[in-house]
Amino acid sequence: MQLKNIFQGFDSEKVLETITKQNLNKRIAVTLLGILLVAGGFNLFFVPQNIATNGISGLGVLFSQTGFITPATFILFANAIIILISIFALPKKNLVYNISGAALFSLAVYLTQDISSLIHLDFDNQLLYVLTGSVVTGFGSGLIFKSGFTSGGTDVLGAIVSRYTKQPVGKCLLAINIIIMLMGGVVLGVTMIVYILINTYISSLLIDKIMIGISESKMFIIDSRKHEEIRRYIIDIMKCGVTELRGSGGFTKDKRDLIMCIVPTISYFELKSAVKEIDPHAFVTVTDCYEAFGGTKISKSIL
Repeated sequence: MQLKNIFQGFDSEKVLETITKQNLNKRIAVTLLGILLVAGGFNLFFVPQNIATNGISGLGVLFSQTGFITPATFILFANAIIILISIFALPKKNLVYNISGAALFSLAVYLTQDISSLIHLDFDNQLLYVLTGSVVTGFGSGLIFKSGFTSGGTDVLGAIVSRYTKQPVGKCLLAINIIIMLMGGVVLGVTMIVYILINTYISSLLIDKIMIGISESKMFIIDSRKHEEIRRYIIDIMKCGVTELRGSGGFTKDKRDLIMCIVPTISYFELKSAVKEIDPHAFVTVTDCYEAFGGTKISKSIL
């Protein structure tokens, strides 16, 4: 059968269109909530303390030190320029998500720029503002990204730079953020570099947890000569499903069956101990499993 016949009738663009439209109203609502959290957190925790962050927001704090422009106004104009450039520089496929996210975030920052006058915070030191602000803005960013949108700024700028430098987007974003971080150190002192690193780490951690989720399961891949005994234990005692994989040793070329199974984290110790008891020489790989759906539902088992 020719390769073209295998994919006959399959329209990848239609699949993309379907995915894009799924739960669109819910995703827009979650995105708006995320944008409000990021914008409000920025104006509440970072701006009053002159704490720079990564991205366009960090540049807004730095340029506000000149006294000629506020962070909110800078973000508004900077994102407007980036939107105009992206219209001509980026493919039209995902442009609406980049533009809408950047526009809504700029507007939200502008509307919430006086939030610190309504909500009064009196922390003992700047580090508490950095930690709390990073949690709030990181959580908001996670909601935005999980919904398939972005808040514009350096995300769009990184895509533009990547398109014309032929470098990966991640590398371009890293270079842009390093430049902003160094500028923060020059303008506001070396301590600001540490604050930016803390903000970046906490925000990235929260974004990952919100997008991927907290691991509630463990995935085992077990290579054992007592394959049948381990399989029976998992099915009969732990009441969990298994998948059998056919593999071969890279050196010996011996054919053997591997067991793959997903168990609740609470059952990790039980299965690990059981495998060691049944076959002390078994080769076991264990990884976090953030999501599993379909197949047989896992029943919890406590040792």
